[in-house]
Amino acid sequence: MIKLGMLLQPRILSRLKVTTADEVATDLSTATRGWRNRF
Repeated sequence: MIKLGMLLQPRILSRLKVTTADEVATDLSTATRGWRNRF
C-alpha cells in the first residue's frame, strides 16, 4: 500500500497542477472577456 501511494502521489500532484493551471487560465480568459465587454 505504501509503495502504491508513493507511485500514485506524483501523478495526482501533476494532475492537480494541471487542473489548477487550467482553472487559472479559464478564470483569466473570463476576466479579460468581462473587461472587454465593460469597455
